[in-house]
Amino acid sequence: MQWRACTEYHSKSWWQTCVTPYAGEQVPAHTLFCALPTIEAAPGRSVLVNLF
Repeated sequence: MQWRACTEYHSKSWWQTCVTPYAGEQVPAHTLFCALPTIEAAPGRSVLVNLF
């Protein structure tokens, strides 16, 4: 891994640097799908379908 010897460590990601100035107040994540009823147990019938 010679390329790794030439890298520089950054403590923050570029995403935090670019987005933080424009971001609003942080709020907890939504739990939208917890409020919906369970249709069937995972993984479900769609996984068992063979398309080929």
